[in-house]
Amino acid sequence: MVIQLDDDMSKNLIRVGSAVVIENENGEILLTKSKKPPVKGMWVLPSGGVNFGETAKDAAKREIKEETGLEIKVGDLLTMYELIQPKNNVHKVIFYHKAKPIGGKVHPTDDISELIWVKPSEIKRMKDVAYTVLEILEKAKYF
Repeated sequence: MVIQLDDDMSKNLIRVGSAVVIENENGEILLTKSKKPPVKGMWVLPSGGVNFGETAKDAAKREIKEETGLEIKVGDLLTMYELIQPKNNVHKVIFYHKAKPIGGKVHPTDDISELIWVKPSEIKRMKDVAYTVLEILEKAKYF
């Protein structure tokens, strides 16, 4: 059965997301520059939406492969974050996990314009870093 949502109903949906703190063997974190609102032009942690019937870990693996070309091993849950911006019609519940790269070749795709590996200590000094990145890394005790 398929349920059609009219415009008013789809405006009030809560999206579930999955994001990862990917740390490489050099202790660097992967950041991506988003092409999509509400964080367009900002450095963010790689993420994406969870599909029906998919775990947050499986969504992270799929989304990261699609967006960056990177294959990852998803580890422990770091935290859950609620992003609520009624003015922008945004309400997301995002699960953040630790992850390690295990294969693939890193390259930007349609949703992101750039990718960089950065030491956690340098992230605080970067321009255009989404505030959520700093909050998540602080909760994860990277600084």
